[in-house]
Amino acid sequence: MASYLSRTAHAADRRAYQRLTVDCHAQLVLPSGERAGRISDLSESGARFETEKPPLAGTSARLLWGDQDRPCRVMWSSDGRCGLHFDRPIDNTIVARTASGEQGAQGRFGRVIGQSSSLRALRPGIRPTRG
Repeated sequence: MASYLSRTAHAADRRAYQRLTVDCHAQLVLPSGERAGRISDLSESGARFETEKPPLAGTSARLLWGDQDRPCRVMWSSDGRCGLHFDRPIDNTIVARTASGEQGAQGRFGRVIGQSSSLRALRPGIRPTRG
């Protein structure tokens, strides 16, 4: 039992940054072409990317979302998703902006899962009004 606890604690210690659950349009640019998909979680060190045909582990890529263009490496790949590790950590304000749906004038937008589904109907560049 002690070895199970130490392995579990070790796995939890490996994550240096908190992951946020998001739902954001994104594109993965690979040497073999581009893959459209969605970011389903994001941290300063990486992201989970969901796409129809994920690339193999070890592949170098660039993840594009909103106004961001970040070099990364595919760390793992399974049916319909893959884990990406950024070459350099991104600023936590980028993570927060993506989670809140603020993606900059050029880009797509993300939303925190659980927000109003009416945001899905908005086109990029159109912001909801408050009040």
